[in-house]
Amino acid sequence: MEKIYSGICGLVVATVACAFVVTPVTAADQTYAPLVMTWQGVGGITADTPYEAEALQALLPGYDVVVSRRTVEGMSEVIFLVRKDDRDMLVVHSNGNAVGSITAVGDGVADEAGLTIGKSTFADYGPPEFVDCYLQEETDTPLVVCDQRDSFITHLFATPKPVKSSDDGRIPPEAIPPQSVLKRMVWYAAG
Repeated sequence: MEKIYSGICGLVVATVACAFVVTPVTAADQTYAPLVMTWQGVGGITADTPYEAEALQALLPGYDVVVSRRTVEGMSEVIFLVRKDDRDMLVVHSNGNAVGSITAVGDGVADEAGLTIGKSTFADYGPPEFVDCYLQEETDTPLVVCDQRDSFITHLFATPKPVKSSDDGRIPPEAIPPQSVLKRMVWYAAG
């Protein structure tokens, strides 16, 4: 079987990462299943999935799984990037030997309610009852992070104008512009 060797270097989730991937070339075109984030995981990846490229690749046919390393505040970790058509779709993090969290970063990834990155807005989100929203400022573009109580999924929205938090750091849902676009979602393994 012929293989393609390719290298990737760039900014990933506000950190510098370099990676190399070995992608088998097959005669048949692979099809892509849409990526949907549920309380159980993403695209068949769950908290029980081994933190191995081969295990992730088996669950995500048609996507490339790229082994990468990122360094944040002097700490280095191996991460997996799930790519489609040379675009990052998911960033997969470890919880020891299994998958611990998945950050959906690619347009078109949806949650089980149909909220879709790059398409859905805060008005589509609701927001649900029992939601805490706060500002994440460590990225190039500040994002409003909304955590729903008893949910394994966090939604992050880009606002068209600055929003202010209260003294406790929270942002009341009514202060978030309804046209704020969903930019990321993060799934956390139960535990």
